[in-house]
Amino acid sequence: MTSRRLLDPVSRVLLDAADYIETHGWWDGQCTIEDGKVCASLAISEIIRGRDNYTELYYAAHDRLAGHVGCPIIPWWNDTHTAGEVVAAMRGAAVGSPLALVEEKK
Repeated sequence: MTSRRLLDPVSRVLLDAADYIETHGWWDGQCTIEDGKVCASLAISEIIRGRDNYTELYYAAHDRLAGHVGCPIIPWWNDTHTAGEVVAAMRGAAVGSPLALVEEKK
C-alpha cells in the first residue's frame, strides 16, 4: 500500500475523503449532510474545511476525480453510482489507478 506521506496533497485529500465516506456514510440526491452522510463533493469539502488553500484543493480534487471517472459534474456522477463505486473511484484517482469499476446505475 502507498504511504500517504509520499502522495501529493490532492491525493491525500481524495484518500481522506474516501475514508470519510466509509466512516460517516454516503449520501446521494442532494448536497446536504443527512445524519452525517456525505456525497463525494461534500466529503472533499469536509476534509479540507478551514484550510487556507481550501478553494485550490477543492477544485484540484474535484478536477482529478472528474478526469478519472470521465464526468465533469461530480454531484451528478455521485448520484448515479453506489457508495462502493464512489469510494473506489476516489482512491483510484488518488493513486492513479485505472478505473476498475463496472459502470452501472444503482
